[in-house]
Amino acid sequence: MVAVVGLALAGWAQAEQASLPTIQVVGEIDNATLRANPETLARKQAKDIRDIFNDAPGITVGGGGLSAAQKVYIRGLEDTLLNVTIDGATQSGNLYHHQSRLMIDPALVEKVEVEKGTASATAGPGALAGAVRVQTRNARDLLQPGERVGARLSQGWQSNEGWRSSALVYGRFTDTVDAMLSYSRQQNHDYEDGNGQRQINSASQRDSWLAKVNWQPSARQQLTLSHNHERDKGVRNQRPNMVAWAANQPLPQTLERDTTTLSYRQKEEGGLPGIQASLYHTKARSTRQTVTRLAGEEVASHGADVKLESTLGRHRLQYGINWREDHAQALSPVNRYNASVTNGADNRAEEDSRVAGLFVEDKITLGEQWQLALGLRHDRYAYKDNHNQTYRSSGWSPSGALTFAPNDDWLITASSARSLRGVGLKEGFDLDTLIGGEIVRNLPNLKAERAQKHELEVQYQADGWKVGGSVFRQRIDNYVAGLDDGRGNSGAVRIRGFELGLQYSQARWNAGVSLSRSKPEWDGRALADYDFGLGSTYGKTLLANASYRFPTERVELGWNGKWVTALRYTPYNGKEQVKPGYNVHDVYVRWQPVEKEKLFLTLTVQNLFNKAYYDHATYGYHAGMKRLIGLPEPGRSIRLDASWQF
Repeated sequence: MVAVVGLALAGWAQAEQASLPTIQVVGEIDNATLRANPETLARKQAKDIRDIFNDAPGITVGGGGLSAAQKVYIRGLEDTLLNVTIDGATQSGNLYHHQSRLMIDPALVEKVEVEKGTASATAGPGALAGAVRVQTRNARDLLQPGERVGARLSQGWQSNEGWRSSALVYGRFTDTVDAMLSYSRQQNHDYEDGNGQRQINSASQRDSWLAKVNWQPSARQQLTLSHNHERDKGVRNQRPNMVAWAANQPLPQTLERDTTTLSYRQKEEGGLPGIQASLYHTKARSTRQTVTRLAGEEVASHGADVKLESTLGRHRLQYGINWREDHAQALSPVNRYNASVTNGADNRAEEDSRVAGLFVEDKITLGEQWQLALGLRHDRYAYKDNHNQTYRSSGWSPSGALTFAPNDDWLITASSARSLRGVGLKEGFDLDTLIGGEIVRNLPNLKAERAQKHELEVQYQADGWKVGGSVFRQRIDNYVAGLDDGRGNSGAVRIRGFELGLQYSQARWNAGVSLSRSKPEWDGRALADYDFGLGSTYGKTLLANASYRFPTERVELGWNGKWVTALRYTPYNGKEQVKPGYNVHDVYVRWQPVEKEKLFLTLTVQNLFNKAYYDHATYGYHAGMKRLIGLPEPGRSIRLDASWQF
């Protein structure tokens, strides 16, 4: 297999002793993979998903500075179209379109991988816009050679505005068993934008804990049991991603997730295949305390995945199965079997779905310069909606990539992938809520959504230089959306764009720059920020970074810059508007006072020049109110953190 490491189409790898950016491209020939790791997140003092992805080309996070409102957009498509897993557990469904779908404490992250665009056959069912895979930390990675027990304490403060405390303990009980327990609390007060305007009802309290036990009976086997709990609570506007007005009053709200996973890993050896298997259960829950009741919604999933890997001569095979069942329900429903409202008489305020799939992928080495990757998966979906209507979908999803490496420096890859997502759960909010005076009802002829992507990548790496570029086209047919007569298939979504990256590294310093652009359209209209559940359009994005390390003083300095061009768009029921462009700069200083002690002091300044701006993916202008009602990005934030691992 031909592989390239550290190619920056969308972020840049750096020498290990130098500063790494938050997102690093590692690439296998058939799909560039973005990765984040604990060291890069610590340098940024990341506190939410915006901090994880804000310097990744092709990716943006809308929702302002309120973590419960943030959504991830990859090449213009929202995270509802992604296959998202945390420690192998699929995070399916969508609770409420005005709030975040992804919850993870960055301090718990060991690795984040992102496949941009329609994903390969091994990425799981329904990966229309790509895949995000989050892997949390474990004791074995934290323990030093000869160490039996350890701990890590961290205390942070930020001027805009709040604090964070975390504690992590880990140990090896026997030569084969290790465990860890982590807890953190983050208290955020109402933040200020770049104009000094305090964003009322943006305060929150976030609690996160992770427990994990590993048993490694042999060098090639590992069994892991983990549980992760995330909770974000606060008094927020009823629509958290919008400012307060008469119809958007503050309510006590809670957004939480619990995920339990049992996984087994076995390395390929002695003619036996490698195995990655997992069983999981995950539940996401959103509540809003009104004057009369505790309203909200819940989505629970349980499933199993098995992937085997075998090497047969020039063939590297991956094959396996995926299975998942989902259940969504409205909490404290008032319109369950309510004949006085349209579509209410047969509304049970809950839904069920399941999917089962088979997949295989073969990476074939064709001499020293060529590799061919061929993948195929088949998925079968079944869905019973809140009105007792049943839907079944099935289909094939092929993928392929051809790579040519003329020498050790160059890599050229052409890839194509298709993906099918069967008819499935509505947004939880729609199961009991009156939209236009009626309960949302599925149309009887709903079809599965289908996506396809074509991409060409060129990559070069030599003598400290890393250069990369890609052009891509993507299409989604039969997109399921809310229509005038119910929930049904709408027109086609088309995306085209490019990504370019350039980076140079030496032992002590590195610098890089990238440019990206994606243009998503829905039936010929550019996606706008009100296209909840689908996507948004944002301007051309230029990213730059630089860092320098002083090894004797054990000091590291870094800078990141982001420039986004202005964007013309048409808001819902409104006239053409312009989203202003902006540029933002972040800097950090990281110091290790004692050489042999893992004590680190970090000073980070985000939005150094206190720029007032809105991310282009954030809901913005409301035509009826004739003003911006989305949340702006935070102004300058000075962050201090002290962490000690011992």
